[in-house]
Amino acid sequence: MSFGMPSAGVALVWRDDWLLGIETVDADHKELVRLLNLLLSEEGGGSPDRGAPQASPGRRQPGTEQLARFSALVDHLHDHFRREEAIMLSVGYPDFEAHRGEHSMQIAELTELRRRLTDSGGRRHLDPESLEWVKRWCFDHFVTEDRRFAEFFLRQKRP
Repeated sequence: MSFGMPSAGVALVWRDDWLLGIETVDADHKELVRLLNLLLSEEGGGSPDRGAPQASPGRRQPGTEQLARFSALVDHLHDHFRREEAIMLSVGYPDFEAHRGEHSMQIAELTELRRRLTDSGGRRHLDPESLEWVKRWCFDHFVTEDRRFAEFFLRQKRP
């Protein structure tokens, strides 16, 4: 089965073959795709939304908008990982420690990227390579690592 990772710079379009069969996890993944696409929609990291007036006093600058979108993505992933790990523990997932380790590493790397954006006061943008890395990691994780966990989960829940 091909899961269809889009090429660089292209938004993810949700496909039902990405569903894992765990309602909470699937809902989180759909929200992750939505948040990721919001971040990618800034075209090159920091351009104002199409049709939006140029920044004026009291209005967020494009870089701070990217920071807000990126923070929303990181916060969502943090919450998603906690929910997913609780489900893993509830069924005794044998690869729990490795999976949790990957979550921890990812959150640390994303937190560092967010810190660099925050320290710049929103003047710095995520470069296209960083945006592509975030997209690829998210996609690869939920169609490979999470799929293995979901298959285990569903076998455990089968009567």
